[in-house]
Amino acid sequence: NYAPFFATICSKFCMMALLVGAVSLILKELFGPIGDELQASMFGIPKVVVCIGYGAILLVNGPLGLLELTLVVFHTYLCWKGITTYEFLTGKVSKKKVAKPANVTSKSVGEDRNKNVLKFSLNSEAYLVR
Repeated sequence: NYAPFFATICSKFCMMALLVGAVSLILKELFGPIGDELQASMFGIPKVVVCIGYGAILLVNGPLGLLELTLVVFHTYLCWKGITTYEFLTGKVSKKKVAKPANVTSKSVGEDRNKNVLKFSLNSEAYLVR
């Protein structure tokens, strides 16, 4: 469930970065030495209208792109630490991680498989209890 979310926010950030970059390059060319020729090839739309439109795109998508970047950086940090958003915000460890049995090598029927249990402290370090 986490991998599709992470892929989505990364691809959305890339899309927004490409959009802001493309609009910035078009505006740079529009005000450059060949700006009049470029403006004439834009279906005859006045330069002011084009600048207002592209400026609005930058005004909206620039800050949203920065917010998206912070979301990607935050979740990259969470993946690196091996914790979930819930664990980061509350400091509690999820119930799935608290009582996971350790790897058991013997496959005998009567053996107590819950003999070795992983316990997690609040700072997400695991220790083995026997």
